Amino acid sequence: MLTSLLHDLRFAARGLVKWPGFSTMAILTLALGIGANTAIFSVINAVLLAPLPYPDAERLMIVWQTDRMSGSAAEPVSGPDFFDWREQSRSFAGMAAHYPMEFSLLDGVNDPERVSGGAVTQEFFSVLGSQPVIGRSFSPEEAQPGGEKVAVVSHSFWKNSSGADPSLSNRTIALDGVPHRVIGVMPPGFVSPRNPEERVWTPLQDTEILNNRDRHNLRVFARLAPAASTAEAQADMSGIATRLERQYPENKGRGARVEGLHESVVGDIRPALLVLMGAVVFVLLIACVNVANALLARALVRSREIVIRTALGAGRLRVIRQLLTESLLLALVGGALGLLLATWGLEVLKSLGASSIPRLDSLGIDARVFAFTAGVSLLTGITFGLLPALQLARPDLQAAIKAGGAGAGSNVSRRRLRAALVIVQVALAAVLTIGAGLLIRSFSRLQEVELGFNPQGLLKLDLSLPQARYPYPEDYPNWPQVARFYTDVLERLREVQGVESAAIGLNHPLKAGWTTQFTIEGRPEPPSGQAEEIRVRSVTPGYFQTVGQPLRSGRALTEQDNAQGPPVVLVNEAFVRRYFTNENPIGRKLVFWGTFEIVGVVGDVPFTGLASPVEPAMYPSLLQLPMSEVSLLVRTREDPLRLSQAVRHAVWSVDSELAPFDIATLEQLLAEATAQPRFNMLLLGSFAAVALVLAAMGIYGLMLFSVVHRTREIGIRMAMGADRRDVLKLIIGQGMLLLLLGLAIGLVISLGVTRLMASLLFGIPSYDWATFLTVSFVLATVGLIACCVPSLRASRIEPVVAIKCEG
Repeated sequence: MLTSLLHDLRFAARGLVKWPGFSTMAILTLALGIGANTAIFSVINAVLLAPLPYPDAERLMIVWQTDRMSGSAAEPVSGPDFFDWREQSRSFAGMAAHYPMEFSLLDGVNDPERVSGGAVTQEFFSVLGSQPVIGRSFSPEEAQPGGEKVAVVSHSFWKNSSGADPSLSNRTIALDGVPHRVIGVMPPGFVSPRNPEERVWTPLQDTEILNNRDRHNLRVFARLAPAASTAEAQADMSGIATRLERQYPENKGRGARVEGLHESVVGDIRPALLVLMGAVVFVLLIACVNVANALLARALVRSREIVIRTALGAGRLRVIRQLLTESLLLALVGGALGLLLATWGLEVLKSLGASSIPRLDSLGIDARVFAFTAGVSLLTGITFGLLPALQLARPDLQAAIKAGGAGAGSNVSRRRLRAALVIVQVALAAVLTIGAGLLIRSFSRLQEVELGFNPQGLLKLDLSLPQARYPYPEDYPNWPQVARFYTDVLERLREVQGVESAAIGLNHPLKAGWTTQFTIEGRPEPPSGQAEEIRVRSVTPGYFQTVGQPLRSGRALTEQDNAQGPPVVLVNEAFVRRYFTNENPIGRKLVFWGTFEIVGVVGDVPFTGLASPVEPAMYPSLLQLPMSEVSLLVRTREDPLRLSQAVRHAVWSVDSELAPFDIATLEQLLAEATAQPRFNMLLLGSFAAVALVLAAMGIYGLMLFSVVHRTREIGIRMAMGADRRDVLKLIIGQGMLLLLLGLAIGLVISLGVTRLMASLLFGIPSYDWATFLTVSFVLATVGLIACCVPSLRASRIEPVVAIKCEG
């Protein structure tokens, strides 16, 4: 058996060398299809299939707070709610809370460096199933308000800052100007579940976060108990949330939702990746059809060979095995080349999807991807090789011998099979191209969304004022220290050459920001805890001018809108449409963290993403409602990034220990906001272009084959009076009939398939007829061009020469 197999392989290899043109075309076509499948599967493997880097990661959960009032299904949790959850739940082996932080790291020599980290409860590392490889984690005493200032650091941080010194004795780091004793180093590869960039963790000691049921700042991670399921944990947490809702007015409308940590990390990207995987499968099927058609054409010249082998005693199964061996060899060579193409393509995918796809840093070729490629190659070889093998293994001996092999290769059943394959090819290409067209139209609609501000020339830097130097006041909102800091920074920035204007806001225009409950003075108050939620963004005077957000009516904020002035607020147009449809809102008062008078109306800005409806929002003065975590926005007369260092120095001139972070232009942030739909559009559009080319090649090949083997018929027709126009109509009509049949089938399939893409579309339905008609026109045009070249060749045939042809 092995000897026979080796013989088949040697024979197949000689065949590939004997027909280099055919072999090259087939291998490149298969490499393209297999390489695309390997590349996308590599992304799916890294993002969806690979487990999170924690022991028993499938039992790790994230527990969100829900809010019936705002409709939110995933909100951070307050400190008191977390402690109640942890004490009352019975479905978890452990529960921990995490508060994301940005620290200024000071070494006394270099400029302050920003370090991502988190303030965590004592159980954080044990819940994730990991412990420091050097030193220890936090003790119960350290995890209390007023406990010692200590820190656990990542392995990379420890290695870079101390040269991997195994001794932690007297090792301290200055975080936000406060010395912290390093007590532990996490193992290599350990990452925080929600931010892989975190490098420092401290105990959660902030009493304002721990004791205030109105402050929802914590992400809660939990590990299921050995005998518990996700459904049981959900029932358990829902019961606890119901009891807390009855017990505390602040919890009115609030529930709990248990979600697998892996699903939480990758859930939003799953539909897009599955659609892309389906697209590359279509590309591979089209490639298989192309190669199968080429094999059927090649069968014409191999018919005599197969007939002779059959006449000499080769059985049908023996012939099929030989032909499948050749197909598998083609597929394996194509798969090997496809793997090389995929390796190159992964770098392209990383660059395209870095900002929109989680876990893409682990993208690569591993054993699972290699096995997938091998399996796809084998399956592909069988798929495109089986039909031609079955056809060739059933020859008409007498016809083949009489025709010298030609007649057997042009029988009716084989021509019908090739035509059917072209129809399938066109149908698949139509589905893929319509999908790409829908994403292109959707992305175009997304680009047309009215931003409500001008991102050009706008620089953003985030600031976080540390509690150690800017302690939270008991008489908030009175916080003169913070208000003075903002005023001083803006004064320094006005002196920077190239700065047109500057302002500070609670987050930048493309970030969702905070929400708060409110009531309108003079209207009936809702029951306790049932007030509506509204977006809130505190801003300094000059904010709307700086970001280019238009003032519609009333006035903007001024320097007099400070702690000494009467509390004022501006609202957006969405707020007016919902709450003051036929009224003038100017002069009316809102009650949230005090009573504030509406003094102006500004244009709408999409707080929660370009694809989301604009929500009602209000803009109080940051000098009246100071916040410690804000965005500094600077409009420049030149390239904003060129002034980033000057802007940093302006901040340092007010507070030399503060480290601005996440420096970017608003145009960069806008590009990031549309990164995922752009990624989807570019990839599916590329696959659709490949599908169009392959479909055109299939139609061209079939028409050329038809012309070659109908040369005698065409000559007779022309000798009997048919002119070149009649010949063109004959060949083009045959090709266009196949194309229209394939297109019709593809349109019907697309009506069902594109429904799966609904979640990826914005502003258009999945049955967008403009896209369907455009794609139909493009496919018809491509098919017509593919038919024209063979048709022109047929119209130039000389009747006398054609009649003498034996084809």
